[in-house]
Amino acid sequence: RGFSAPIVLDFEQPLSDLYTLLQYDEDPFNQFEAGQLLAHHCLTRLINDYRSQYDIEYDIEDGYQKDWVPQDKSLNTEIQQLIEALCPFLETEADYAFSAAVLTLPSVVSVVAKLPTADYFAAQAASAYLKKNIASQLESVLKATYNQLQEKGAEKDLDPISKEAMAYRDLKNVCLHYLTQLDTHLAKKQFEEANNMTDKLAALKCLCQETSEAKAEALKAFYQEYKDNSLLMNKWLALQSSAESGIILDDIKKLEKDTVFDAKNPNKIRALYGAFGQNFIHFHQPNGEGYTFFAEKVLAV
Repeated sequence: RGFSAPIVLDFEQPLSDLYTLLQYDEDPFNQFEAGQLLAHHCLTRLINDYRSQYDIEYDIEDGYQKDWVPQDKSLNTEIQQLIEALCPFLETEADYAFSAAVLTLPSVVSVVAKLPTADYFAAQAASAYLKKNIASQLESVLKATYNQLQEKGAEKDLDPISKEAMAYRDLKNVCLHYLTQLDTHLAKKQFEEANNMTDKLAALKCLCQETSEAKAEALKAFYQEYKDNSLLMNKWLALQSSAESGIILDDIKKLEKDTVFDAKNPNKIRALYGAFGQNFIHFHQPNGEGYTFFAEKVLAV
């Protein structure tokens, strides 16, 4: 406790202890870490269940088996317990930024790093399944919190770059991310009505995770409004090359021909190709096309 910098201790710790720490520990880092470890444990079990049902089953557009359901029914109990432990962080007004951090699941990269075999497809399937369960079971609370924070963020006397305003946006956009697992209506609405770039980009990122008409419309609208802003076009490129759904390599090859992309500009290269290199589902395609494409671009640069 109380380290000036976090350290990683690898030791067996009962789940019951972690739940106690998540709920009652007064050290914020310990509380956050307990939540991350609980989510990591649940995700690892989901990954193992997925891999017991499939070898590397991969679709060029969707990446993993989206209709997958765990065979181990005891996982439902663990998921339910985790959701119940996370729910209070949506209902407290103590620290919105901290709640946003606790409610954010471990990244696919961090989960895969601890696996004996790097299976990004199973990890993505597990993460998507857990997120959808959280969204489904906490839908009403997520919506209520989102609406409350939307109202707080719209207060006239609130400084938009204050610590409070940024915390409101942090948690509000975590709620939006979960709610988008169920429906894109709210993300579309936020994108169209956002009065700041943080909210607009958060909504666009949510819309980019599924192939839909709403995604295409939002990308087109963003392009038309900001095509002369180089920094925002970097974001626009990166969001598309890092998207989960769609035939991403085809999208990138189209974006290479757009006038906003410059193959001699390092920032544009990082936005389009660098983001693809972090898109683990599509970069690590079993057919090797992701590696081949990336190698060609490295040689070209």
